[in-house]
Order: sequence, then structure tokens, then C-alpha cells
Amino acid sequence: MFGRLFEIMAATEKSPAGTPPPVPPLPDFQGLEFLVGGVWLATPTPGTTYSEAIQWTLDGQYMTSTQITTTLPAAASLGNGFLGVDAEKQLIVMWGFSNTGASVNLVQVKPSDPNTWILQGLVRGLLTRQTMIKQGPQAMQTITEQLAGQGKWTAMPPVSYRRSP
Repeated sequence: MFGRLFEIMAATEKSPAGTPPPVPPLPDFQGLEFLVGGVWLATPTPGTTYSEAIQWTLDGQYMTSTQITTTLPAAASLGNGFLGVDAEKQLIVMWGFSNTGASVNLVQVKPSDPNTWILQGLVRGLLTRQTMIKQGPQAMQTITEQLAGQGKWTAMPPVSYRRSP
């Protein structure tokens, strides 16, 4: 993941004075570009609301995410994340953190069909698999599973998101 960053830095250092470094090609986000723009909203359980805004970094090499989870009556958490592409393996990589101490580090298991992405890794220190399913330009669903005892995946209820107007 950081290989691309080091390539850009090395190109900058080798460029003759006054010559801009070559611009690396934009990564293939395998259709996840639809996530960018607006605010994605979900209500996974009564009294809990997820809000997530996804934007491009200035150079277009990554997506950034800001998440707010609100649970009534007054609890809230804030998270930030990044979505990128492993330049060598051409797989989606997601990592993030929140003010509650949660951390996320997921890597795409394998390229999937054009409307489904499966990522696996650690979330809060637990082996987790997250499936993102595009249900249209303004809707998606996530299914999160965690590895439980005896090596069995335990699925949480699906969460349906819609993009706010």
C-alpha cells in the first residue's frame, strides 16, 4: 500500500529542478467510486444511526471516510478511514480508527462481481469479514461477519445504507 507513496516520493526527488514529477496513474477502485459524494445513512438498530461521508483525496489516489455513529439518548463516536488499492496485488485495502479506540484493517479477499466487494482482516482485534453490496447508485448493504469459536463465521444483521440527497 505504501509502495505507491514511496514511488511518488522517489519520483519527486529524481525530477530535475523545475520539472514536475510524473503523475502516477489512478488506481483501479473496481467500481467503488460510486461511494464518493453525499452522506451515506443507515439505522442498524432502533436508536442508532450511522452517517458516513466519503471523498477523494486531492490526488485521487485514495478515498477518505468520516463516520459518525449516534446512539440515543446521547452517545456518539467519530471515526476516520482510508480506502486504497494495493499497487502490487491490485486489491482494495481499508483502514481506519475511531475515538472509541476501535481500529479497522481490512484487505479485499478477492475481486468479486462488479457490485460486491469482500474484505477481511481485523476490526477491534477480531477477525472480521465485511461484504459490501451495491444495490443501486444511491443504495448499498453491508454484511459483517466475525470469526467465532470453533472457526465458524457469525453474521451480524445486514445494514442497509442510502445516500442522502
